Amino acid sequence: MLVLDDQMMGGFLIVAAWVVRKETLRSRSVFSAAWGVAAGMLYSSFFGKVLDPSHAQAGNWDLGILTILLGIAFFTSVVGLWFSLTLPSRVHNNG
Repeated sequence: MLVLDDQMMGGFLIVAAWVVRKETLRSRSVFSAAWGVAAGMLYSSFFGKVLDPSHAQAGNWDLGILTILLGIAFFTSVVGLWFSLTLPSRVHNNG
């Protein structure tokens, strides 16, 4: 079950990247929402391992390496969300 949410998050990002090829206000909204979902899901996973490593479940991974990888993913998702919201749009209609 824990892998399913990661697959859904990744799928949402892939679909949003596909949809935003034809830029409309709606597709930009979907793209920003996908980055927001990724940031929100990675937030608890990353900070849960940083703040309470004794209860972290790393599976087959070394906890330190997993935490670093989650930190990189979280940082990337925040940057992706920020750029998706702040880059100027080429859209001038209600798409």
